[in-house]
Amino acid sequence: MNVYAQPGQSFQQVGGTCPDGWITMQGERPGPEYTASESGAWLAPSFEGKQAAKIAQINADFASAAAALTDGYPEAERLTWGVQQSEAFAWAADSDAPTPYLDGLAAARGIAPEEMRQKTLEQTQLFMAASQQLVGTRQRLRDLVYEAKTPEDLDAIHWPEPEPPQAA
Repeated sequence: MNVYAQPGQSFQQVGGTCPDGWITMQGERPGPEYTASESGAWLAPSFEGKQAAKIAQINADFASAAAALTDGYPEAERLTWGVQQSEAFAWAADSDAPTPYLDGLAAARGIAPEEMRQKTLEQTQLFMAASQQLVGTRQRLRDLVYEAKTPEDLDAIHWPEPEPPQAA
């Protein structure tokens, strides 16, 4: 069965008719990172290309893990987090600091302003602790990619699997 590809691209078509601008390849693509050459051979990516692909995968894994921190919150609410955080930190540093936004939230929720400030401070601290782990992990893995000397070094770099919840 014939294999077709467009030179410079990695997508292949197995069987059927050869699309315009595509060529018949010498065989199936060895892996998704290979690109078609004008000669019909599949070209392995350069080491720099493999590094770029690994960084892209790390960034995608980071984005997925980071999205889990904000799941369930509408965009409009997330846009207020900076104000909430700055007021909560100001209040933590000085209990007389004004917190107009948090006070408004407290009124709308029907709770005491002090309770709202404390809840916000705790949630902000939890978010910061979780996000710093994610950001630090992404940066560590990126550094490992740039320090890698061989394709095998790159293959050994993976986003860590989430830890299962601990039994109470």
